[in-house]
Amino acid sequence: MQYAPVRHQSLSNPPHPKSAQYPSVAPTWGYLTTTFLLTGLLSVGFISGCNAAPAPDVVVPTTTVSGNEISQNSQSQLPPAIATTLRQDLSQRTKIPVGKLRVSEATAKTWANGCLELAKPDEMCSMALVNGWRVVLTDGSDRWVYRTDDEGRNFRMETAMPPQTNVPQSGQIQSSQIPTTEMPPNLQKGVVLRSIASGGFIGRTVQTTLMSDGQLIQETLSPTGSSSNPQVRQLSRQQVRQFQQMVDQYRIKRFDRQNFAATPGSADFMTVTLSGRFGTVRYADSIQSQLPPSLQQVIETWNQLTRIG
Repeated sequence: MQYAPVRHQSLSNPPHPKSAQYPSVAPTWGYLTTTFLLTGLLSVGFISGCNAAPAPDVVVPTTTVSGNEISQNSQSQLPPAIATTLRQDLSQRTKIPVGKLRVSEATAKTWANGCLELAKPDEMCSMALVNGWRVVLTDGSDRWVYRTDDEGRNFRMETAMPPQTNVPQSGQIQSSQIPTTEMPPNLQKGVVLRSIASGGFIGRTVQTTLMSDGQLIQETLSPTGSSSNPQVRQLSRQQVRQFQQMVDQYRIKRFDRQNFAATPGSADFMTVTLSGRFGTVRYADSIQSQLPPSLQQVIETWNQLTRIG
């Protein structure tokens, strides 16, 4: 008897039930070409996206603060009451009508002390910080700078810039040149400033001399030039330095050899001659309030500094 051979089927790789429905298809050149094209396009798009310029940064406005100065320089923020007070004060000093004075600049400030950082010699200042303003006034041609607190109760003139010619502003007197024959003796070495005051009903002459070491000497001069009754006072070097800085800051040199005479008919006044490294200036004390503002400031400080007794 012959038996038909038996065909054995491997159980390790059984046929997939769907293989009969989805026979495998060999890749063609068209298929491969399409695949390569799509891959290339995607790659180019990806690279282009990576190399694109970044979006611009958003700029956020900031307020810059430099030292104690606030970078908002708008006079509209200055309280009107302060502007009025300063204009009235300047009008009294210069005799310029209030209506011709206006605020050209106003900057919020924080001052280091109660003197608004403008202490006079021998003046004691509170060390508390003071909020306030730095205000510039003008009449259209000249400028004056004030410092004030935030209420306008405490204010001081920082600088004065009167005209540099002999033509006076409204209310100011006109000066003339001191004749060479009336110029005082030259200053000795070490003299910071010397004043010679003469006249009045008594008719005496008083000379006050400030030395660089702070020695202040006040003496009466006779008609022959000899001195008597000298009085001596000692100032600190800091006081001397501050006064010299004030004279330089107010540019008193531009008044060299100028004479501000008393108005005709005046009586009982003293003629004062100031001499320093800035030169020499002469004025009548009866018209001191009509002198250029910067010169007034120096004279007032000098009178306070040299007051003996």
